[in-house]
This record gives sequence, C-alpha cells and structure tokens, in this order.
Amino acid sequence: MLIESILRVCFFAIPLYIANSAAMGIGGKTPLDKGKKINGKRILGDGKTTRGTFFAILTGILAVVFVSKIVPSDIFTNYVLIGSLATIGAISGDMIGSFMKRQIGIQRGGRALGLDQLDFILGAYLFVLPVYIPTLLEAALLIVPTIVFHSLANLIAYKIKMKNVPW
Repeated sequence: MLIESILRVCFFAIPLYIANSAAMGIGGKTPLDKGKKINGKRILGDGKTTRGTFFAILTGILAVVFVSKIVPSDIFTNYVLIGSLATIGAISGDMIGSFMKRQIGIQRGGRALGLDQLDFILGAYLFVLPVYIPTLLEAALLIVPTIVFHSLANLIAYKIKMKNVPW
C-alpha cells in the first residue's frame, strides 16, 4: 500500500511541478488581469501572464500525455483525465494564491509562508475531487516534500537570476 501510494503521488506530482515551473520559466508580457484592480489592489499582478499561463497548462498536459504511457493502470485508471484536471487546477490554485496575496497587501515577490508552497497543490486536489479522492497518506506524501522541493527550486531560480527573491 505504501509503495502504491508513493507511486501514485509521484505520477500525480509530475505534471504539477512541470506546469508550475513552466509558468515561471516561460513568463510573458501581458498580465492576465490587464492591470485591473479590486479594492484598489491588483487582481493578480504582473507575475501572472497570458503566455505563462497558456504554456504552463500546455506543458503540464503534454507531460500528462507522455507520462500516461508508463503509468500502470492499477495506479491510475484514467491518468490523462486526472493529470489534465490536476494541471489546470495547479495553475488555477497558483492564481488564487496570487489573488489572495494581492488582496491582503502582499506585493509580487512578497512572501506568504505556506501559501507560496502549497497553493498549486491545493488547486490540483480541488480540481480532481470529482474524479479522484486522494488518501490522507497521499496528501501528506505530496505536501511535505513539496514544501522542501518548492523552497529549494525557488532558491536555485534566485541564484541563477530567474527570480528576484529566494522564495
């Protein structure tokens, strides 16, 4: 059961990590919110762009299609559907996290411990709930390492000048 849970989490995480990284790596110029504000605060900010969002979802779904060729059917019976929903949910969760940060006054690049590391995971889980319910063990096996990996990836991106802050 533990090995199966670990495998399920690994296959679930691949498109999420790829999509989340692609959004930052590809970026773009046109903000999704086009500079609009709610309560005098940007809806999402300049960090969420049309191009970045499109390519993040595209690369995540391409990863799903590629990985689906090797996912055992006893791990996921409908990996393409679950992975695609999770990818879209991850990017949506990241946008919701940005919205929340803007509305509480945290500017782009500002730190929101927990939210910064987990918004895309929570979004992915919310989007797949109609077709897949992860176990508590699976959630823990994804959330705990994600906090470490996300922090490490952001530090590396900062060191190689892809990000302005190390979080």
